[in-house]
Amino acid sequence: MDDELRPEYDLKSLQVRRFGPGRKAFAKTPDLKETRTESILQTIDQRTHRMSQTFAEVVEEVKQLSPAEKEELQELLKKYLVEERRREIRENAEAALKEFREGKLKSFPDVDELMDYLSHD
Repeated sequence: MDDELRPEYDLKSLQVRRFGPGRKAFAKTPDLKETRTESILQTIDQRTHRMSQTFAEVVEEVKQLSPAEKEELQELLKKYLVEERRREIRENAEAALKEFREGKLKSFPDVDELMDYLSHD
């Protein structure tokens, strides 16, 4: 059985959208702001290209792992994602508590009042 990925999934052939001086200009004469923007876009393009290359390299390395190693990596990634989600929930809860303590939140004694408030907002 041939286990190769279809050509559209080949990460080595990924194309990154180009930014910078080759794009269409919005004004005939470039100003300082536009020049700075182009410089920033070129930097983003370079970083994006490097990241996509790095990601493609990681994927290629993972493809070389044994099935057991791939399963272990999958479990580790699941755990990392759970940890990230827990951290995000904690940060959101802390921010909400801070707003509550600062009196920035409005409370409602029942759902009907909340729904009424939301429908008129």
